[in-house]
Amino acid sequence: SFVAAYSLGTKFENIHIYNGTLTGADTEAVVGGICGEACMESSFVACSVQDVAINVPHTQMVGGICGDTRTTSTVNACFVSGDITADSSLGGIVGATGKNSTVSNSHVSVNLTAAHSVGGIVGLSERAPIDHCYAAGTVKATRGNFDGNMCAGGIVGLLESNWTGGYAKVLSACVSMVDLSAMPADAKAVNRIAGMTIESEKYEAG
Repeated sequence: SFVAAYSLGTKFENIHIYNGTLTGADTEAVVGGICGEACMESSFVACSVQDVAINVPHTQMVGGICGDTRTTSTVNACFVSGDITADSSLGGIVGATGKNSTVSNSHVSVNLTAAHSVGGIVGLSERAPIDHCYAAGTVKATRGNFDGNMCAGGIVGLLESNWTGGYAKVLSACVSMVDLSAMPADAKAVNRIAGMTIESEKYEAG
C-alpha cells in the first residue's frame, strides 16, 4: 500500500495519491491504495487515489482505498481511478468489508480484473452498509469461485447472504455505470448492482 499496511483507530483525511504503481506476487498481503487493513474505527475521509496501476494477481482483499475494513471502520467521500488486478475480493474502494463497516459518498472510475468476487465499490461485503456511491469503468471476473460463480457486480461483487429472515438496509442510493460485457452472457452471479446475492445461493432443505 502507498501509505500504511495496517491501521488501528487511525484517521486518514485529505490524502491524495497520483500516478502510483504497485506490483507484487505476495499471496498473504492485504493491499489498498491508502492502507492494507483498517481496524478499530479507522476512517478514510476525503481521500483519493488517482490514475493508479495496481497489479497483484495472486493477492486477495485488494481495494483502491483499503484492502480490508473491520470493526466499525469507515470510508467517506473518497475517489479512485485507474487499473487494478487482483486474485479475488477486489473492490474499487474496498476489497472486503466487515458487517460493521460503512462505505459512503464515494465514487470510482476504474478497470477491475480478478478471478472472482469483484465489485465497482466493494469486492466482498459482509452486509456492510454502502450508500450514495457511484461506479464507472469496467469489472471483469476471469475464472469464478469453487461453485463457478463469477461474483461480479457494478457496486458489490459478493454480498454475503442473510438467512436469518431479518431486514437491514445494505445498499442505498447507489448508481452503477460499470461495463460488465467482458464476461460471457451465461456467466453466473454477474449483475449490474450486486453480483452474488442470496438469490444465487444453493439451498438444501433440512
